[in-house]
Amino acid sequence: MKKTKIEIRGIFTGWKEVEPERAREYVKILKRGITNLSDTDKNKYINSKRLRGTTVEELEKCAK
Repeated sequence: MKKTKIEIRGIFTGWKEVEPERAREYVKILKRGITNLSDTDKNKYINSKRLRGTTVEELEKCAK
């Protein structure tokens, strides 16, 4: 089974390949820091601008 490549993008850095656990931590930090959006809008923003290879929903589902 081929492992999916997960990438995150920082504010001042480009795309960086990471393990799923690191991506989950990154999403938690982003969600705490974004205060002016609803949870649904936070997920849409992170999925479109900060994550590649997975979604916030998939990461949160795997963590439970």
